[in-house]
Amino acid sequence: MHIIVLLKLLLAHFIGDFLIQRDSWVKNRKDIGLKSIYFYLHIFLTAVLSYLFVAKWLLWWLIPLVFFIHLIIDIWKNYQKKTVKSFILDQTFHIVSLLIIWMLFFTQWTFTNLLIIWENGTEFWIYMLGYVIIIWPCGIFIREFTAKWRKQLKKENINESGLSNAGKWIGYLERILVLTFILTEMYSAIGFLIAAKSILRLNPKEETKSRQFSEYILVGTLLSFTITIVLGLLIKSLLK
Repeated sequence: MHIIVLLKLLLAHFIGDFLIQRDSWVKNRKDIGLKSIYFYLHIFLTAVLSYLFVAKWLLWWLIPLVFFIHLIIDIWKNYQKKTVKSFILDQTFHIVSLLIIWMLFFTQWTFTNLLIIWENGTEFWIYMLGYVIIIWPCGIFIREFTAKWRKQLKKENINESGLSNAGKWIGYLERILVLTFILTEMYSAIGFLIAAKSILRLNPKEETKSRQFSEYILVGTLLSFTITIVLGLLIKSLLK
């Protein structure tokens, strides 16, 4: 199957980028930048792994191709500040480049096929719409819906603050997980997710022992889950 080649390319990349690179190599690269021999060594080893994993022995050009593309991306990364955003962009560039190599040389896929999916891929657009709705519009709705209780907590000097934006990201992740569980029919996993969040956010040993704060958290959580479950079921019905 053609997909096996893509999986092998991705595996070679992740082994080369995360397993082969030792901490001492990374430190050396930080100290002397692009002059570090380890910078080029880990890229070369990644390219060789790609060739060995794919096991198409006549395609020797895969080594310089992967090496050159990986090198360009890592040079760009070398001039970026070390942040979550730069890490995500770096890995996205690597994965997309491997996906393009796979499509051009190991499958019958063309950019025309992608354009057809982009224009007429009903399932793709339904999924995209669903995830966008549960991440942003749903988050704003929940925030506005629970605003009156936040004001009440402030009036009664109940501390509902936490890590900066942590609650927002918890909401994003929980809705993404719930929607994914619904679409993949892993309904039991939703129960485990609710239980896990209850343990973390409603621990009586912490400040959340306040009944009012616990109720506030519970309302937001159940509202988030309810909207996502309803939307997930709606998406499943549309796909049918």
